[in-house]
Amino acid sequence: MIRNKKRKHRVAVRLKVKRRSRKNFALMAGLMLCLGAGVYVSGSLWHRVSSVNFNSIFARKISSVEISGVSEPLKSGILELVDVNRGRIWAKKDSERTADLIRQKYVWLEDVRVRQGIMGGRLKITALMKKAVAMTGNGQYLSDKGDIFSAPPEFYGNDYISLDAADCRSGDYPQMAGFIRDMTRLKKNLPSGVSGIMCSGKTESAVVRLEDGSEITWGDYSFTDEKIRRLGQVIADAASKSGGPVRADLRYFSDGKILLSRFYP
Repeated sequence: MIRNKKRKHRVAVRLKVKRRSRKNFALMAGLMLCLGAGVYVSGSLWHRVSSVNFNSIFARKISSVEISGVSEPLKSGILELVDVNRGRIWAKKDSERTADLIRQKYVWLEDVRVRQGIMGGRLKITALMKKAVAMTGNGQYLSDKGDIFSAPPEFYGNDYISLDAADCRSGDYPQMAGFIRDMTRLKKNLPSGVSGIMCSGKTESAVVRLEDGSEITWGDYSFTDEKIRRLGQVIADAASKSGGPVRADLRYFSDGKILLSRFYP
């Protein structure tokens, strides 16, 4: 009796397949090594870059100082605050510190910028003074943006409308500043110059005093141009008839009314 013997088949790996497997393994191992090395190098570079003080890189020696935007006396005062020894290294933090010092001492400066020139050798300081529209007394001024600030008269002079701010509320100042700007622009149309303006708590209105003694209760700040043009006509006529200063009430101007009477100070 003949038995069927099962033959065991052995799979023979061809030489090309073996070589390809070894090559792929080598490539994968090489790639992993490269990635590992890249991560190490990147981490090392990042650590070095993050530890660099870029302010010190861009720091330069200062050879000259240029100040613009202010008068000569103020330039001298600012220069005294600038701690510049010729040839000393100057960094960005020095510019920021100097700008803060200037703002603290000269509070009437609106904008202060301290920066190095492109080539680094020249220090440029730009400062702008607040623009005043009125004097409030005691060395104080009303700025065109509606804030009260103190400043030495030698830097501003006294060629401003006088504002009696005793009864003014802080919230009134921005509108008052705009009103005074308009008044300064249009005062040539009035029959007499403006000697002063005050806030009146009684009428809750600005009161304008003219150099001829007349007094105007202004009402709200609308129709300023129209009010001034109309006043130029009616006050001169009323003053000539009354023989003296006039009191004008413009609180009802939007209704087409101007109330006039003889003014007795």
